[in-house]
Formats: sequence, structure tokens, C-alpha cells
Amino acid sequence: MKKLFARLALPLVALLLAAKASAFEITVDSIRYYVESNTSTTCSVTYPGSNKYSGDVVIPEKVTYNGRTLTVTAIGSHAFQFCDSLTSITIPNTVTSIGYWAFMGCTSLTEVVIPNSVKTIGPRAFWNCTGLTTITLGNSVSEIMMWPFVGCINLKSIYSLNPTPPESGYLWQLESQYLNVTVYVPQGSLAAYQSAEEWEKCWNIVEIETAGISGIGTSDLHPCVKTEGEAIVIEGPQGMAIKVFDAVGALLSVTKATGRHTHISLPKGRVYVVKVGDKAVKVAL
Repeated sequence: MKKLFARLALPLVALLLAAKASAFEITVDSIRYYVESNTSTTCSVTYPGSNKYSGDVVIPEKVTYNGRTLTVTAIGSHAFQFCDSLTSITIPNTVTSIGYWAFMGCTSLTEVVIPNSVKTIGPRAFWNCTGLTTITLGNSVSEIMMWPFVGCINLKSIYSLNPTPPESGYLWQLESQYLNVTVYVPQGSLAAYQSAEEWEKCWNIVEIETAGISGIGTSDLHPCVKTEGEAIVIEGPQGMAIKVFDAVGALLSVTKATGRHTHISLPKGRVYVVKVGDKAVKVAL
């Protein structure tokens, strides 16, 4: 029996080692990526080692390295762990998953927008992000694993844009934290959130506006709204509130201007309404 086990185990170990050996990491524009093999067409953001990420980090949709273009589809586990000088993060609409402990200890982050492409958020993803006040969960987020917001003592607002409440383990470790956060949900989904496991513990769940958009203009909106590739670009001062709606008035994104130019990546071939302050404009992307 032992000899049979050895004959079976050794090839398996060799296979696992070979698979691990084929993976590698690359660095493009100061961001480090994990690539599973030299035939891969995708990559994930990974931990940079001693040179921790800091400041405003914009993750691109695609990276090119030695002639090969790869699509960024994930933020890996521990990718930004303890990057305490990271002040903002822009996640592209190609990312579908965020790994466990991905932003653990990023104490300088104040607001995070998870794009509509993301489906799963790993456990403890934002553990101890003590500066975090607002997070927007895109409309495709369907699973949030255990304790994503433990230690986020200043978190006041969660915008959950999926009409179906994401499945979740414990959102917080302390029951008191469920009382102090306002969860904003799409119009018509209040009852679903109030009865959904884990979300039902939140005392303040509020439906957000959808069709209530007035004063839609064309190109006279200030600050200026333009399109650039697969993104809407808003020119305006840092901190200005920006909301994006689809053509029927469903809220897709809530963010704040990060500087002179704020890029919001969205699927092409659709019409959007961009609302800045009390003014709004239709944009065809």
C-alpha cells in the first residue's frame, strides 16, 4: 500500500511543482503583477515586496510586457497589505475578484469604488482600513466573504448597487458597527436587504435615487464631461461628488473627483447620465 501511495503521490507533487515553477511576476509602471504561465493572457496585481504602494494608484485594464499584452483581471491576496501611504486606488472594469487581505491596513484610504465588473471580495479585504469612510460596491458584487470591514472604525457609508443583496459572511466583528453605517441600496431593493442574511443586522438601510434626475443638459455642464476610450472623463476640482446612472435611471457609480481629471471606466455602446452636483448630462460611450 505504501509503495502504491508513493507511486501515486510523486507524480502529483511533481505536477504541482511544475505548475508553480511556470508562474512568474512582472513589474510595469511600478505595479507588480502575478502571471500564471507564459501562455497566460491575464494577470493579477500582487504584493510589491519592500517597495510598498503609496499615493494615488491607478490600475490599468491592460499591461504590456516584452511585447505581450495582458488583461488585469484580479487584485491578488495581500496585494496592498499594510500600504499605509496609499491614498486612493482606481480599479479598472476588467477586475472580477479581490483577494483576501487585499487592502488590509491601508489606513490612508478614505474612499473606495469597486467597479461593476467585480463579482467576489475575499475575506478581510479591508481589515483595519481605519481611514475608510465610504465604499461603493458595484452592481455585480454577489459574494463578500468573512469580515471584510473589521477595524474600519470610520466607515459611515456603503453604497451597494446590486439589487440582489450580495451573499456575505460577518461584515463586522463587533455588533455595534452594524448600527453606525448607512447602507444605500437601489430603489426597489430595500425589503430584500432588510431580510437578507447579515445585511438585516444593519439599522440604517436607505434606498438611493434612480429616476430622480433633473436638469439634464448637453455639453454646457461645468465641470466638463467627456469620453475617452472606454471611460467617461470629468474635469473638476478634487472632492466634487460624481454620480453615474444608466439610461433608465439606475445608479451605477458614486465617487468623488480625485483631481483635475477623473476617469470612470464603463462598458461601451451605452448611454449614461453623469450627475455632478445638481447638474446632469447625457453621455454616449
